[in-house]
Amino acid sequence: MLKHLLLSCLAALSLSAAAAELILNLQPIVSPDRPQVIDLQANLRQVVIPRLNAPALDGSDRGWEKAFRDKGFTIIRDKAITRAKGMQATGDWESFLTAALRPTQDSALALGYDDQFLYLQVDCFEQSMDKLVGYPNAERDANIYGGDCVDLTFSKNRNSPAYVQIVIDCNGNRFDTMNTRKSDSDSKKGKNSFTSDKNWNPEYPVAVVKNAQAWRMVTALPFAACGIQAKDGDFVDINVCRNEMPSKELSSWGPTELGFHEADKMVRLWLGQQNSPKVFLSQLSYLPPRIGTNILNLKINNTSDKRFSGEIELTLKQGKDSQSFRDKVAVAAGRNHNFPLSWEAVKPGPYIISVILFEDGAPLGMGSLSTAVPEPLNVTLSKRTFFSQTRRIPASVQIPVTEPEAYALRLSLSQDGKKLQYGGIEKLTAREYRFEIDVTAVKERADLRLELVNRADGAVQASASIPLSCHTDPFAEP
Repeated sequence: MLKHLLLSCLAALSLSAAAAELILNLQPIVSPDRPQVIDLQANLRQVVIPRLNAPALDGSDRGWEKAFRDKGFTIIRDKAITRAKGMQATGDWESFLTAALRPTQDSALALGYDDQFLYLQVDCFEQSMDKLVGYPNAERDANIYGGDCVDLTFSKNRNSPAYVQIVIDCNGNRFDTMNTRKSDSDSKKGKNSFTSDKNWNPEYPVAVVKNAQAWRMVTALPFAACGIQAKDGDFVDINVCRNEMPSKELSSWGPTELGFHEADKMVRLWLGQQNSPKVFLSQLSYLPPRIGTNILNLKINNTSDKRFSGEIELTLKQGKDSQSFRDKVAVAAGRNHNFPLSWEAVKPGPYIISVILFEDGAPLGMGSLSTAVPEPLNVTLSKRTFFSQTRRIPASVQIPVTEPEAYALRLSLSQDGKKLQYGGIEKLTAREYRFEIDVTAVKERADLRLELVNRADGAVQASASIPLSCHTDPFAEP
């Protein structure tokens, strides 16, 4: 039964006779794809902040009387869980989580804006002011975030891959960068991964004042220098976080899970009035990206009583290369619409994909993702060095392309430039295979070469060469 099944599999894959000599026990591995889903509306907290008239930036309250005020920061959830587990002895740590999320050293903030600036005042309450950790003589962009500081993430839209990070410590030193989120595959332990441009050093005022119970930081963030165009009725997104050293607490205004760079935890600030659009992007979903034509699915919600007609713009960026496409879209009144957008991955590497929903030329919403397209040919051998008694080497190959049927896989085993064996799969039916390599012909050294070939034009899409070494087993019986 097993023999017939194997023969059937080999026949279906159109293996040549020579391939049977080099490739043994070929098994296609089919794994279902799991779509990645980005909820663009997740954890969205929204507040309205007022226009202020030249508020004082020296630490006093002059001009801040009408500011939006809030307090009640929360400990990073991952840290709070560890704290909650230390509060109990029965294993029922969940019942202690609410208390564990509450910092012993709280913070409060005040916010306002005008045409040029977002005004921010943060009070960091502290029972041990004499134990603050700071760096009095720190240069700009030094690692001051290791001490007592306020850590800001600021963006026109939290769904954009680009955002500003500004850190101001208890001595008024500053660390500021323009950041770009990296792909999910670059993240570690679920934390957001990003690249930073420390050359971004805009001018903005900073003041720090201290008393016996707290230290206060005040600043004015310039919209233009942060890459933001904002007017009355627009919104910006921000999170205000704090690193408190005497009690070793990490807390934030928008509750975070693992760290301060979580985009979906930013709080939305409406400038003067809230104008939430009735048509908006709510979700992005996509399969693992591969070489070839990929699909990005958008979900558009129309909560109005009128039919919506607009455009979707997709921008694809890889390194310095960028291209944009627009397509028309329509959504019936009171309905949701799933809209697929295709994009082409011509070469492997990191990609940033952004989509913007337009109505009459005005943007209504946006979403973005950073992802990475893997190399189209990945080969794994259980060993590359072996003894002369070895007959077979287990191997596997992954071919992450969107249409494997368009490709053939060719293998050859050569020694001193002379081809010993060859074989291949003339038409791929899967993106992963397990098999064994027959290495009986290898006497000392050989090269195993694999080529992924486009069946339409014979072009080699990708290749890999793997050196093999055969040695005499000193313990083998003669």
